[in-house]
Amino acid sequence: MTRGSRIRSAPTVEGWGLAFIACCLLASSFIQRVNLLVLVFGLLAALLLVGWVQARRNLSRIAVRRVLPQETYAGAPFEVAIEAVNDGFRDAFAVSVVDELDLPNQLYGEALFAKAAKRSTAKAKYAAISERRGRVAIGPMTVGTRFPFGLFQARRVLHSVDEMVVFPALGEMTDSWRRLTGRASDSSKNLRPSPERVQEEFHGLRDYREGDNLRHIHWLTTARRGQPVVKEFETLSARDVLLFVDPFAPDPAVLVDPHVETALSLAATACVDFCRRFGSASGRIVVVLAGQTPTVVQGQASSRLVDAALRAFALAEFTFQDDWRTALDKLGPNQVRGAQAWFIGTRPMDHMRREYGMRFGFRFGVDAATIDVTADQHRAFFRRIDESASASKEIKR
Repeated sequence: MTRGSRIRSAPTVEGWGLAFIACCLLASSFIQRVNLLVLVFGLLAALLLVGWVQARRNLSRIAVRRVLPQETYAGAPFEVAIEAVNDGFRDAFAVSVVDELDLPNQLYGEALFAKAAKRSTAKAKYAAISERRGRVAIGPMTVGTRFPFGLFQARRVLHSVDEMVVFPALGEMTDSWRRLTGRASDSSKNLRPSPERVQEEFHGLRDYREGDNLRHIHWLTTARRGQPVVKEFETLSARDVLLFVDPFAPDPAVLVDPHVETALSLAATACVDFCRRFGSASGRIVVVLAGQTPTVVQGQASSRLVDAALRAFALAEFTFQDDWRTALDKLGPNQVRGAQAWFIGTRPMDHMRREYGMRFGFRFGVDAATIDVTADQHRAFFRRIDESASASKEIKR
């Protein structure tokens, strides 16, 4: 918990107005020699004094802490929780916490505590949205109040600055992608899939055939149709996957390149999709991110690997002409053996695939798939959030 700097207070517009009225009454009492005006002046002055004292006491025992969300994605709203601890012997009322945000579309977030009971913790939150990925600084924050009369504003600046990493925007992988990546990669290795690496995914319904497992009967549809209907499954096996991402930008001086952001969103969504579908079957994923300092994230499909890959995508910088060669140097034969390779970038990548085949085997280069987002090759496999929303609206119409 942070208390921050000392409490500062200043009159509000209403406070200055009341002080001006009080001074006018005092001056009138001397000019007109009316003692009643002096009494009214004293009441107004007492009101100002009480407002100043109570506003400062309202913040004297308040400590504030910020709780950041565990995951944040570009283009998606997130919530920041604020905890206020009142360890004093009096309740605090109408306390606001204003957080400075390093976002181009939102400069601050505000949480309001109507009441912070004595010897207790109050919680509030505010919502924000980041249109870009990368690091976002949050803070410092200002704790303030105008309680009780709104005549004085007391505030305290908390020099608490946290850094949050915003992941690339996630989209949706299409059925074509799932069909291509849902087949067992063991066939490419001329191996039988091991039982511990095989799982089944629900595919649809069909009429019952002799010899079908009775446990797969879909009873609700069977009762509705009046004839046996069974659930059909697609056999999936965990496949080792290589995702090679080249965030090349023709003009490195541009801060945001839409094609680079699309490529990173595609790679992030693909990584999440692989881990979600094949995580229980222990598929291995190798993510290679080209750059001046190439990044390699690898391991069994798991939430930990997803977090590491998304963080790498979030902090990715633009690449230059031959950065992809340095990234290929980071790969070894054991990482690519039996893996389905996907090259994702913002330019034609046939030369990368040929180089990949020359280094690790002609068959690996032939089986590798390339997705150039500038040529709209990604549209068959990936839809952004805004595109998915537009498609759903068209279907409803």
